[in-house]
Amino acid sequence: MDNKYKSIIRTRFYFICSMFLALGIIVGINWQNTWFPFVLCFIIFIGLLLRQSDKIFLFLLSSLIFTSGWFISSVRNNEIEQNLSLADSLHGKTISFSGIVHSVKETEYGWRTDCEILFLSDNALKGDFNMSVFGKGPIPNEGDTLLSKGEMKKLVGKRNPGDFDFRSHFSRQGNYGRLFIDKKHESIIHQGNLPFIISWIRSTQTFVRNSLNNATDPKTAGLLTALLLGDKSTIDENMKLDFANTGVIHVLAVSGLHVGYILIILTIFASIMRIPWGWNRVVIILGLFAFCALTGGKPSVVRASIMAGLYVISPIVNRPGNIWNIIGFAACLLLAYDPLYIMGLGFILSFSAVISIIYFYGLFEKLLPETINPTHIQNSFLKNTLSLFLVSLSAQIGTLPITAAFFHKIPIISLVANVIIVPIIGVIVVVGFMIIALSFSPILSVLAGNVAWLLQTIISWFAQFFSSFSFSSIPVEQIVLFDVALYSLMILGVFLIFQSKYRG
Repeated sequence: MDNKYKSIIRTRFYFICSMFLALGIIVGINWQNTWFPFVLCFIIFIGLLLRQSDKIFLFLLSSLIFTSGWFISSVRNNEIEQNLSLADSLHGKTISFSGIVHSVKETEYGWRTDCEILFLSDNALKGDFNMSVFGKGPIPNEGDTLLSKGEMKKLVGKRNPGDFDFRSHFSRQGNYGRLFIDKKHESIIHQGNLPFIISWIRSTQTFVRNSLNNATDPKTAGLLTALLLGDKSTIDENMKLDFANTGVIHVLAVSGLHVGYILIILTIFASIMRIPWGWNRVVIILGLFAFCALTGGKPSVVRASIMAGLYVISPIVNRPGNIWNIIGFAACLLLAYDPLYIMGLGFILSFSAVISIIYFYGLFEKLLPETINPTHIQNSFLKNTLSLFLVSLSAQIGTLPITAAFFHKIPIISLVANVIIVPIIGVIVVVGFMIIALSFSPILSVLAGNVAWLLQTIISWFAQFFSSFSFSSIPVEQIVLFDVALYSLMILGVFLIFQSKYRG
């Protein structure tokens, strides 16, 4: 095998593996079959043991990864379909059930809880079977066991083209229906205890929310709660709408920006505590996993934390950190844990954005003339501003078809808005961590809260200002494969023109 291809495989191995795994998962989603890929995996594995050359080995390994993705996605889909069929068969019936309470929220007419169902009218349950339970009267606590009777309601899918598919979305999360407890039936609540880790997560989340609410006004606290914990339930609806219209809604998702700040804080902490080399990196990695847990283990946070953790640990194992391998390894881990992550918007946007930034920003640095190339600009302000603009443009190139398909709009003003709003978001995230760190002192935390309020006011003003333009976004009805292909050809043509003009 040529040295060129060996080098590509060595520096892109896990990334290539993730592509074959993802392709296999997509095939499994559209053509569900468990026995055929299982038998195929066994045959390919035997072939790997008997291979005669490197090329055959790589071909068989790629085929094994592909069929493995096909198999695990088929198994996962089969489990979901069986549980949905069970829920559908009980639709409209009053059934007895018991379940462990996972989360509780008060509603206008009572309360709603997400329950891990243990017993459902003598039916066999496969895997995790969760349901949303609605009731009145005494409110259960997280960790309690709830026993009662209620009317079963199945999940409803798309009613019209372009509608949100609630059935697919909730079933992928393990939620297969709704139960409405009849007030004629008495509910029995057995008090339970949460596992230590879950209890620590909940108490820490409560501490963070209380610290933010005590230090600043509700609008600022809602923004900071979304930025630090990934909880958007308390964010101001007008602000959320302005962010969406401006094309900067992505900043409300906890992702690489926040993980970067956590990494800096943990590095400083390890340095101050003088933790020995090697063990300091273990502490940093444990801190990253703790942050993942606090934010609910969202794919974008897990992806960024895995990437940061691999960079941190690479000197210990004496291996250079390659960005493409790190991205691929993170994708493989997430998809192996749950292959249906590939259908989630958070997973798709997170990986498409970071891949697009790495690839296209590198092309910009190679192709742009020196006068507008950040690598050749000496002025720090102009250099950083242009770099941020190119990062925003690079991310938008890769995510534009996705945002158009899911949100039915193409953001136009976001290229400028990101350059202004994203740096302020970074500052307010730091101030949010300061509020938590200074919570022992009401005076200092309130002072930090006032700074956060000022930054939130500036962010809101810019978001409202940019969203007020009639051309802030272009509405689109539907994106088809032809549109994506045409868009890809346009992007390719633009870069070829740049290459021929400035490097030809």
